[in-house]
Amino acid sequence: MICMTNSAWSHLKNYFDDLGGYRNRGERAVLNMNLPEEFVQIVLKEAKLSCFKTKDGKYFRSIRGGSDDEEISAVDVYLAYGGCILEQIYERGVVPVP
Repeated sequence: MICMTNSAWSHLKNYFDDLGGYRNRGERAVLNMNLPEEFVQIVLKEAKLSCFKTKDGKYFRSIRGGSDDEEISAVDVYLAYGGCILEQIYERGVVPVP
């Protein structure tokens, strides 16, 4: 587990072990906590998540909407636009590119 690769992140293991429980209980303080930048980037790279930018460059989608959509790694979107946009993409399915 990535949490155990760096002693500074070891405390995060308990949160990830019960992530579903935190979601079900609506514990926003835990769900919204800031995570270390390097940790987030490693998790996104290892998860191999992608999203898609429409051909006209106006929207991000969580799934490919057309054969001409550009696939972009979640880590690249995170680095360019931040974590909030990723959350919106995966919650809403389609969001305007900032």
